[in-house]
Amino acid sequence: MSLLQFFRILRVRYKTLCLCLFSVIALVALVRLVIPPYKAETVVVVDMTVPDPVAGFVLAGDPMTAYMPTQVDIVTSDFVARKVVKALGMDRDPVLNDLWIAHTEGMGDKVAWLAKALQKHLSVALGKESNLITIGYRAPDPGFAAAVANAFATAYIETNIELREKPANDSAQWLHAQVLTAHEKLDQLQARISDYRRTHELVEKNHVDAEPNQLLNLTQLLAVVQGQTFAANSKLRLAGGSQSLPEVADDPVIAKLRGDISDTQASLAETAGALGVNHPTYIQVKTHLAALEGQLAHEQQVNMSGFGRSQSIGKAQQADLESAIAAQRARLLRISQQNGELNVMLQEQLAAEAAYQEVSRRYTQASLQSGTVQTNVVVLSTATAPVDPSPGLLIYALVAMFLGLAFGVFAAFYREIADRRIRFSRDIELAVDLPLLADFHAPARRMWPRLHSRPKLLR
Repeated sequence: MSLLQFFRILRVRYKTLCLCLFSVIALVALVRLVIPPYKAETVVVVDMTVPDPVAGFVLAGDPMTAYMPTQVDIVTSDFVARKVVKALGMDRDPVLNDLWIAHTEGMGDKVAWLAKALQKHLSVALGKESNLITIGYRAPDPGFAAAVANAFATAYIETNIELREKPANDSAQWLHAQVLTAHEKLDQLQARISDYRRTHELVEKNHVDAEPNQLLNLTQLLAVVQGQTFAANSKLRLAGGSQSLPEVADDPVIAKLRGDISDTQASLAETAGALGVNHPTYIQVKTHLAALEGQLAHEQQVNMSGFGRSQSIGKAQQADLESAIAAQRARLLRISQQNGELNVMLQEQLAAEAAYQEVSRRYTQASLQSGTVQTNVVVLSTATAPVDPSPGLLIYALVAMFLGLAFGVFAAFYREIADRRIRFSRDIELAVDLPLLADFHAPARRMWPRLHSRPKLLR
């Protein structure tokens, strides 16, 4: 399509073009009247590098994917809008109260109704690849627009603090109960351990270590006694007579008696050779010899009975030592069992102490977090009352003209396509599919035909 054809179609469909143009202008004018003209903006920055003042960690993750859109949703939430209504005192304004009654007949929540009204003209935008949030508000009054924008920023910061404070406060209350429970459990375990030690008379570790040493001493003493008893038994069993025992032979009394007997025997033999066996002297010496031999036998019997007593005493000592060793082993076994039970309770005490310390640490941390007023949101620029409307009348006029012309041209061509007429010589060839033989041009229509008395014929 040539430029001439384009303008001829617009000239023919000028009514459609004008209708669309004026309709769009009227619509833009209506929008201009409906949308409040003044817009105030407050810019806040969300600093992702500020660590938690208590925990010390920094927010992780991609802020543009989840965290920042969540912050935008918080700004536009009903909770923040309610805070703005109460901060500005709109719920106490008699004019707004009358307006609420007129629209709702006093039904429902007035603060919620006013919050919904504020949200209609609120705009929140994220910065391009940044952590800036622009909070804008439109209103007929420039001062009111700035006040609402700043109130939304303040309410958002307060909400951000509350979102950190409330979970920490709830956690602190729950952890406080856990601290009390852990402390009570630890006290019970400590009392139980003390009662167990007092009941079973458990002493310190140094004293407990002496019990095995005592068992070792008793075992060694038993070995000594058993050796002595075994030696006495061997002597009594292996010796053929009392004279063969070294202990008996080496006894000084027995040795003297043996010497006297030898001397008496020699004197008796000499007397027998000199005086004869029937001589009174011989009989006297023989009687003395018999007395010495009897005394020797008595002394030997006394020594042998001493060995027997030593054997009996050794066996009694051995029995007593074996009984003491058995009792000491039973005591060690009982002490070992009691120490095992005590060690289990001590392990439970250590676990309870560790749990108590961990819960106490987390309770302290949650308590500090519940009282913090620090946030990672800072107001970068506060809203001021705008001087000129945004956008201006010129921008509205240019937008209306552009949209009206574009929509009018589209509508004119749409009507031309829907109601196809022959307006050019090329249209005849397209309609009948035959070549055009001649082309007649009608005279151009004058704007003032009376000034031209002679019309020109066209070829």
